[in-house]
Amino acid sequence: MPEVDYSEPVNLVCIDLSNPDLTATAAQVRKACLDSGFFYVVHHGIDQDILAEVFEQSRRLFALPDEEKMKLLRNENHRGYTPYQAESLNPSMQPEGDWKESYYIGPEASNVDQGKRFHGPNQWPSTELLPCWRETMEDYYEKVLSTLHRVTINAQERYSVAFFLDPNVDCLVECLPSCCTETNPARFPPIRSGDYLQERIEMTYSSTH
Repeated sequence: MPEVDYSEPVNLVCIDLSNPDLTATAAQVRKACLDSGFFYVVHHGIDQDILAEVFEQSRRLFALPDEEKMKLLRNENHRGYTPYQAESLNPSMQPEGDWKESYYIGPEASNVDQGKRFHGPNQWPSTELLPCWRETMEDYYEKVLSTLHRVTINAQERYSVAFFLDPNVDCLVECLPSCCTETNPARFPPIRSGDYLQERIEMTYSSTH
């Protein structure tokens, strides 16, 4: 992920998936990933009623008492709830932790993926408290993989549903041969996706404990 100075506002590009020019769209995605690592997507084909219900269920989840949310605390597979200031995505800028709550869900582990890092059963809120939460999120998950957030800035709440696409944990990420030479070697050594993700998670949480 590129190093970005988040002390200043970052203007994210908005990518229109209905654009028939796939080459231009791919170029936009590439530039956004290089510049900030994030981008907005419009005309994605996800029904607005589904999105509205996802945000409503997210609001209800984060409005639960802290003791109920802590019963769903993030587990070893990185699934579940993280409270305010439990994460610090940029420890040098915000060592006390980020002013956000998160709730992580992902694919249920298949027989092939059993035992792999970051694969496993999701944690679901009690149906007595949130009867429609799991159904809503599983319906939405058929479309995208998601991480739910609530961010508090200046006493105003903001909710976001972010999509993070990770390679297979066993995928080796390395510089393409066409992008490096003897005089211009790769800037970073090869690393497996799961190892890199583990490093980032440890960095994110170590500064807040």
